[in-house]
Amino acid sequence: MRTYRTEEQWRALVDQQRNSGLSAPKFCKQENIGYASFCNWRKRLFPQP
Repeated sequence: MRTYRTEEQWRALVDQQRNSGLSAPKFCKQENIGYASFCNWRKRLFPQP
């Protein structure tokens, strides 16, 4: 089943991953989040210069 998350929820997840010490793929697997979606949101919320 698809879970829809708000921008604030994605921001919290990205912060959580950064503080977890886990790699993004491991964090996504643990939290049952789609890795591609996570990467897209991370790029959208925290663009690299």
